[in-house]
Amino acid sequence: MRAFLTGVSGFVGGHLALELHAAGVDMVSVCRPSSQISGAVSCGELHRIDFLDPEAYRTCLPGADVIYHVAGATSGSNREELDRANALTTKVLLEARARFAPDALFVLASSMSAAGPAEGSGPLGPYGLSKLLAERLVCDTDDWVIIRPPAVFGPGDTATRPLFRLALRGLMLAPAGEHRFSMIYVTDLVRLMASLPGCTGARGCILSPASAELISWEQLHALMQ
Repeated sequence: MRAFLTGVSGFVGGHLALELHAAGVDMVSVCRPSSQISGAVSCGELHRIDFLDPEAYRTCLPGADVIYHVAGATSGSNREELDRANALTTKVLLEARARFAPDALFVLASSMSAAGPAEGSGPLGPYGLSKLLAERLVCDTDDWVIIRPPAVFGPGDTATRPLFRLALRGLMLAPAGEHRFSMIYVTDLVRLMASLPGCTGARGCILSPASAELISWEQLHALMQ
C-alpha cells in the first residue's frame, strides 16, 4: 500500500507518519516550502509544494492507494484565511486526486467543531465553519472517510502544553460554569486512521472517535496531578 500524507509537519500528521512508517507502509508526504519538519518524523518520500496548485501534485500523488489530508489551520486572522487553509486546500487536493489518483481512498482529518458542541447546534465558530465546508466538498465525491476528533493530546502537543506546565506548579485554570468535553489520545487517533484502508465499512462515513465519557475540567485536573 502507498499512502499520501499532508500535514506531516503538524502534531497529528507527524504522529500519523510515525504510525504508518512503523507499519511498513510506503509513504509520500508533502508540506509547504516554509514548513519545519522534525528530525524525529519518518515521513518517507518528502515533497515541498504549493498546496493550492493542482499541478504540483503531478509528481507525488500518482500511485497512492490512500490520501490522508491532515494539513490545515486551527486559527487565522479572519474567516477567509481559515477557509483557504482548510477548505480550499481540500478542494484542490480532491481535484488532484481526480486527475492523478482517482482510485485512492480520501481520508479527511476534520474536527468535532464542524458539528458544534451539541447535536444540531451547528459549527463552532469560523474554524468549525471552514472544516464543515471542507467536509461538504469531500462528501460530494466518492470513496472517502471523514474523521471528526475532539481535542487531541499527547507528546508534542503544543496546545495543551501550557496546561501541563501549570499543573506541575499546582495551578489549574478552568472556564466558569459547568463544562464537559471529549478528548482523544493522539496514538489512539492515528492508529484508527492507519486502519481505515482495510475497513471497508467506514467508507462514506463520518467518524467521531472520542473518550468514552465526557469529562469535566475538575476530572482533567485530577488526571494531570
